[in-house]
Amino acid sequence: MVASKKSQMKSAIANVRSSSNPPDSNPSSLVKERILSALRQKSPQRLIKAFIAAVKDEPLIKSIPRSTFREIFNILDPAHFVAPYRAIHYDFAPSQARKRQVRSLEAIFEDFRRVLRDVSVIRRTAGVPFEVGDYTYLLKCACIMGNGDAARVIWRDMKEDRVIPNTECYNHYLGAISWSGAFDTHRLKLRILPFYMSMRSSPTPVKGFDKLKAGLGGVREEALSIFDDMVQHGGVGDEQTFAFMITAMAREGDMEGVQGILKRLWNVNVEGLRERNEEEMESVKHYPVGSSLRPSATMLFAVAHAYGTNNDIPTALMLVDFISRHYQLTIPPTIWEHLFEWSFVLATPRHGERRMDGTTTGQLPVASIRKLWDTMTAEPYNLKVSMPILNRYIKNLWHRGMLEEYKRIVEEGHQRYRESAREHLLAQRRYLLAQSLASKGRLPALAEFDLDHIKQRLELAQLVKVRDFSYMQRWLRLLVSGRRWVAGPNREWERRGLPDIIDSYREFTSSEIQYTIRGSGRLALREEPMEPFP
Repeated sequence: MVASKKSQMKSAIANVRSSSNPPDSNPSSLVKERILSALRQKSPQRLIKAFIAAVKDEPLIKSIPRSTFREIFNILDPAHFVAPYRAIHYDFAPSQARKRQVRSLEAIFEDFRRVLRDVSVIRRTAGVPFEVGDYTYLLKCACIMGNGDAARVIWRDMKEDRVIPNTECYNHYLGAISWSGAFDTHRLKLRILPFYMSMRSSPTPVKGFDKLKAGLGGVREEALSIFDDMVQHGGVGDEQTFAFMITAMAREGDMEGVQGILKRLWNVNVEGLRERNEEEMESVKHYPVGSSLRPSATMLFAVAHAYGTNNDIPTALMLVDFISRHYQLTIPPTIWEHLFEWSFVLATPRHGERRMDGTTTGQLPVASIRKLWDTMTAEPYNLKVSMPILNRYIKNLWHRGMLEEYKRIVEEGHQRYRESAREHLLAQRRYLLAQSLASKGRLPALAEFDLDHIKQRLELAQLVKVRDFSYMQRWLRLLVSGRRWVAGPNREWERRGLPDIIDSYREFTSSEIQYTIRGSGRLALREEPMEPFP
C-alpha cells in the first residue's frame, strides 16, 4: 500500500513535469513549478496557494492531467483545512470570534469553498471533465462543511456528466444532507421539540431552521431517496451509509426507523434492552474485523447523536455501552463529549414559560450530570475531560450551588488554560524561527517545515487559547453573580471568598468589578487592566 502511494505520487509529479516546458520567467511555468514542488513535498498549504495563483490561468489548468488532479485533491484534504477549526469553533460563538479578532468558522468554510469553486469552474471552462474520484472529493468537502446545498449542485453536475457514483459518493452526499447547517450557531435546534419541528416544517423557510427541513421534501425523505437510488444502481451500503441514515431519520424523530436499522443490520434490539436483562437477549450479529458493516466509533457517534437529539440520554448511554462491549470498541473522547453535551442540555433547569414550551421533554435531574462525570473519569475509561466538558460541568455546578466543587473545577480549567497558553507561546516561537530560517533559505523542504503549515499550527494554537480564555472569563462572571453562593456555610463568600478568587484570577477579569454585599451595600474592586494575550 505504501509503495503504491509512492508510485502514484511519482506518477503525478512526472505528469506535471512532462506537461510543462522547463521553468523560466513565464508566470504559468513558475506557478506550475510551485504546484510540482508542493506535490513533491505533499504540502497542502503550498498547494492551495499555488492553486489560488493558477485559478485565472485557463491553459495551465487545462494542461494538468486527470491523474495529477486526483493527487492534488487528495492533498487538499478538508480534514486538514476545515475539520481542526470546526472542532475548536464548536463551542465558540461567532460574536466571541469577532471580539477576539479570530477567523469565524463561516469565514474558514468560505475561504476553502472559494478555492474549490474557482478551480472547478476553470477546469470545466477548460473542457477538462470530472471523474468519479473528483466528485467523491467535492462531495467529501460538502459533507465535512455540512453544506447540503453545495452537495446537491455537485450531485446534479455528476449526473449531467453521466458519472456513475460509488458508495463513497453516496455516503458523502448522505452526510452533507443529514448534517446540513448543523455546525453553525443553531445546532441545538437539532433537538426534536414541537416548536423546532414546526419551524423546520414551515412551507416558508425560517432562518435558522431552513437547512434541515422536516416533512415533505425534508431530510428524512431526501436521505431515503438517495439510499433508494444507490440500491437501484447496484450500490451496497456500509457502516457509514447506515450511520448517516440513522442521523437522517433521527432528524425528524423517526426513532422506529432508527431502531429498525439497528435490529436488521446488527440485531440490536433497543426495546428489548429497555425491558429485559441483557442476558435474555439474542446475540448481536457477528461481523469479522475488516467487514464494511462491523460497527466502529462512527456507529457509536450516530447512536449517541440520534438519541441525544431526541431527548433520550438513558437509551443513548445504554446503546453506546452495549455496542462498544459487544464489538470490543473503545469509546473515543468525542463520543463522551457528545453524550455529556446532550446530558447537560437535558439536565438544565427550565423556569417560567420555558417549562411550558416543550423544552422539559426528556428532562433529567440536575444532579444526574455528576453520575456521568464520575463514570467517564473513573475506571475503566479514565477520560481526561476537555475544556468544553469542563464548561458544561461548571454551568451545572452553578445551577446546583456547589461552590467548593465549582472552585475546584475552575482551577482545573485554569491549569488547562495555562497549557494552551504554553502551546501558543511555543507555536509563536516555532513560527518566528521558521520565518528567520526561510529568509536565509535554510528552511528544510519538507511539509512539516512548510512555513504556511507552521503558521496554521500557530493559528490553531491561538484559537484554542482564545477559546479557553473566554471560558475562564465566563466562569468568573458566574462566580461574581453570587446568587448561588450565599447560603449555609458560604455566608462569608461575598466578603472574603470572592475577593480572594478575583485576586487569584485577575488576568481574566475587567479592570473594575462591582457587586452587592447583602446588608452592606455595593463593593467596587479596581485594578489595572492586564493584557490577556501576551
